[in-house]
Amino acid sequence: MIKNISLLLFIFITPVISQINFASYEMVQVDSMIFQSEQKPLPYLFGNLIDSTRSSLSRYYQKESEKREVVWNDSPFEKPKLFGLKNDKVISLKEYLNSFNSIFPDSCILYFEVDFNWQGNITEAKLKWYKGKLNLKWDFNTLLYNLKAIPQKYCGIPLEHTKMIIPIRKK
Repeated sequence: MIKNISLLLFIFITPVISQINFASYEMVQVDSMIFQSEQKPLPYLFGNLIDSTRSSLSRYYQKESEKREVVWNDSPFEKPKLFGLKNDKVISLKEYLNSFNSIFPDSCILYFEVDFNWQGNITEAKLKWYKGKLNLKWDFNTLLYNLKAIPQKYCGIPLEHTKMIIPIRKK
């Protein structure tokens, strides 16, 4: 009985202790290139379409704002939806990050600035901020190489480049 109670206490107290330790760290700002893709993207095909769509949309917004005193806060941009590849199979971002649990230690949060090309592949990734214990020997290349995105679209046309901040936290 005492063993069971002590085991339960240990299970519930361990995450609390690691979070207390995590609170003692400060957020560190760095601008370190972690990953750069060697894969060359296909040439971007939609430059003229995006320019004509932008100009027609801005003319439309200008006409509407002249009719009424309205500020257009609607943005036609959306964040790219992320997913992972594992053994050439598409899996959700959560499953993908869970497969890297052994890389990151407890109580660590990392913020990556990632640049996606129009096909949804990462061209480069920078580590912008981190909090906790950082080890540069972690396998960032595998993590970022197999992370993909459904391309962000502007009026149905994939954008040439998209930057995004990706937080990765392990508790």
